[in-house]
Amino acid sequence: MYVIVMWFHKNSREASNESERAETHRSHTQTQTKEGNRIVDEEQFGPVIPLIRFKSDDEIVARANASPYGLGGSVWSSNFDRARKIAEDIDAGTVWINQHITIGPHIPMAGSKQSGIGVEQGLEGLAEFTQVRVLNMAK
Repeated sequence: MYVIVMWFHKNSREASNESERAETHRSHTQTQTKEGNRIVDEEQFGPVIPLIRFKSDDEIVARANASPYGLGGSVWSSNFDRARKIAEDIDAGTVWINQHITIGPHIPMAGSKQSGIGVEQGLEGLAEFTQVRVLNMAK
């Protein structure tokens, strides 16, 4: 089983002008990766997918949670129940199962660990812009 972490990007067909096209890159899958490689150890926001083989579900969770980052990730498997158990144990703001970057204004988005504080989008995101006021009185 592989756990894939991938961030979305605009491809050249989606770019609206020449300067945006210059900033886009082709997706790249890297399979000869392991801990200690920057592509694995650092939080990346590019069109690169590092694939790492795992021997057990416990190893998947332990290695994913060893990262100081936790914005989001995805678990891909033909066994949905197994993927769900793994996803529930991964410490990340969002973990998708058999999909990635399924987001919308009604879905909260938050980071975990060094990947962010607070929440964007959804009712939880709106609450970030509010101030609680308490009137505590005795008569």
